[in-house]
Amino acid sequence: MPILRAVDPVRMAWFRGRRGVVLSLLLLTASVWGKEKPEDQARTLLKSAAERSLLNADSKFPFSLTATFALYGLSAKRLDGKYDWLVNSEGDWAKHLSFADYTDLQIGRGSSLQIKRSIQFQPIQAAIVQNAFSNPLYVDQAGEVVERFFMTSENHVKLRCADLLRGKSRRTICIDPGKNVRTIAFKSSRIIYEYSDYQPAGRKFVPHRITAKRGSTTLLEVSVDKIALDSELDPRLPDTPEGAIQRSGCLAPSLPTLKHSEVPGFPTSAPIANYQAQVIFYALIGTDGTVRNPVVTQTGGESLDSSALEVVRHWQYEPAKCGDTPVEFETEVPVNFIMQVREEHFGWPR
Repeated sequence: MPILRAVDPVRMAWFRGRRGVVLSLLLLTASVWGKEKPEDQARTLLKSAAERSLLNADSKFPFSLTATFALYGLSAKRLDGKYDWLVNSEGDWAKHLSFADYTDLQIGRGSSLQIKRSIQFQPIQAAIVQNAFSNPLYVDQAGEVVERFFMTSENHVKLRCADLLRGKSRRTICIDPGKNVRTIAFKSSRIIYEYSDYQPAGRKFVPHRITAKRGSTTLLEVSVDKIALDSELDPRLPDTPEGAIQRSGCLAPSLPTLKHSEVPGFPTSAPIANYQAQVIFYALIGTDGTVRNPVVTQTGGESLDSSALEVVRHWQYEPAKCGDTPVEFETEVPVNFIMQVREEHFGWPR
C-alpha cells in the first residue's frame, strides 16, 4: 500500500511561485523576440554571418587561400584557372587570378592599390571569379534597405533570406541554419552565387565550394584547395610588378550608388531576336562619380551595344569610399533590353 505524506503548503507555494517566474521569463523572451522588426532580425543575421566568415577578410584573422576554378559557357571552351588571396595582420592584401592567357594581380598596401593585368580591363570571366570571393565582404553592408525578410527551403534545408536594395541595385542573401551564407543572387546580372561545404578555419568558417549560375546554366565552379593560418601563413606581399597601375583604394570600399541614369532607346535596326538581350560593360567609377572607360564585355549585338554605351557614359554615381575618402571603383554595368528597354545596374567590387 502506498504511503501518503502531507505536503508542506509553504514549500508547495514556493515551487509554484518559482515555476511562475520561469514561465513568465520564457513568455517575456518570446514576446520580445516576436516584437523585433523583420528588418532588425535580418540585420542581426547578416552581421552574424559576416562575423562567422573568413572571407569577410578581417585583418585580425589573417589568412591566405589557394583555389582552382573552371569557367563554362562564357567562351568557346571550358577555361581552367587559379586564384590566390592573401590578407595579413597589417590589413594589406594581394589577389592573383589567372586563366588561359589572362593574368590579374592586385596588391593593396595601406591606402594604395597596384594593379597589373595582361589587358587594360577586366573581362566578364575574371569579374565573375573575383565577385565569388568579394561578395562575402559585403554581406553586412551599410546603406542598404531591407525590402523583405523571409523563409524558404532548398534541398530540405531551411534558409532565412533578405531582399536588399541599394539605390536601384537589388540582391538577395540567404543564410543557412548554421549562420553561413548559402546564396547571393543579383537581380541585374541574374547571377546566383552558391557557397557550400563550410569547414572551420581557426575561429572562422570558409566555404570550400563556390558555384555561380545564371538560370540553370553553370558559369563557374570553384574549389578552395588550401587555407593557411597562423604559423603556416607567409604574410609577405608580392613585389609590385613593373608597369602596374597605381590607384588609391582599400580591400572593401563602400559601394557606389547610382544618382542619375538615362534609359537608352531601343534601336530600330535591332533584329526581333534581340527583344530580350543584355549588354554588360566593364567600367571604372571615378572619384567624382562619373563612368570612365566603359568597355563591352558581353555584347547584345552592335546596335544594342552602341545604344547602351551612349547613355551609360552619362550616368552619375555617388562614388565608392574608403572611410570618408572617395576612391575609384571597378564594376560591371549590365543594361537589359526586354521588349521595351529597361536598364538595371549594380556595382560590386573586384
